[in-house]
Amino acid sequence: MSARADTYRRDSIAFDRAGLSYDHWNKKPPEDWTPVLSSEARLGLRLPLDWDEHYRVRFEQYFQPNVFYMNSSLLCNFARRNRDKRREAGRLFHAMYLRMMEFAENEDGLIFIRSDFPFSPGGNALSGTEQALESVANFFGKTLVRDHMEAGWSSAIVNGFVMAGLVKALDCFDRPEYRETLKGLAAAYSRLRVAGQPAPERWISYVDGDGYLWFEEYPLTDGRPTLVLNGHIFALFGLVLYADKIGDESVVPLIEGGLTTLRDNGERFRREGQINAYSLRIKDYADYSPDRTVRQQCQLYAMTGEETFRRLAYAFRTDIEASGRPVSDWTVRLCVQSAELAD
Repeated sequence: MSARADTYRRDSIAFDRAGLSYDHWNKKPPEDWTPVLSSEARLGLRLPLDWDEHYRVRFEQYFQPNVFYMNSSLLCNFARRNRDKRREAGRLFHAMYLRMMEFAENEDGLIFIRSDFPFSPGGNALSGTEQALESVANFFGKTLVRDHMEAGWSSAIVNGFVMAGLVKALDCFDRPEYRETLKGLAAAYSRLRVAGQPAPERWISYVDGDGYLWFEEYPLTDGRPTLVLNGHIFALFGLVLYADKIGDESVVPLIEGGLTTLRDNGERFRREGQINAYSLRIKDYADYSPDRTVRQQCQLYAMTGEETFRRLAYAFRTDIEASGRPVSDWTVRLCVQSAELAD
């Protein structure tokens, strides 16, 4: 189903790209780094950042979406600082763009970035109820089907990272094909998987039974959602960056729907006195990067002015620290210094 504003809950929530301090946006490569074009070295070794080892070795994939974004920032910021090497940096970015396009699926103008390896989110973690069911199933010689995505899966966070990278690149290496790709990546969010209806073969946006719109980091092969907090937010940020840069108002309903979901459901990720849940699929699976949880709520607050997000940042911080894990000072300084938020 294509996205219609009346398909999901959407309040008119104002947002301002200027308030979004996106991670690594202004980061620069090491002073001694310089682009190398005429080299037999593989692409990752010529970029400021190589693809992570677990992608290269475990997944055997020489493309990584978050590293694509970070390299886009590093290359653009390098080009701004080194005008005499701007052309070389642009050529290296284009080589990375062509690598990314090897993983792009264009379905009638909707572009989804594939991950060409099977994956089980959460390391096949099971909820308490599922663990009990698995014990019963094993007793009868059966196997419980666990969360799984077959090779070739798509993800809202993957599209979001690539969109952020392309938006950054437009500041330094603007080309028409980059803009066309951005348009297709954004359009992919408009294909909806609606609860209670047959699932499209490929989808990254989900409308739950209560009408809330989720951007899915891990759309399971069997059609179930996972509702990962950070994945939804990074995907949302990609749409915000795109809307601001291109001026495409057609994605505003999607952004407002995503913000409405976060405002109304953020509290569900809390685990009082513990690190927040990574997803709503398995709430007893703690987020492996809780600083990010606080930081993202602060980013949402700065972008929208919605007090709910600042209060959630404070609540998450309080829970995380109660668990015995400190929250970094710089994260706290973003928006959660005031004890008044405990009220």
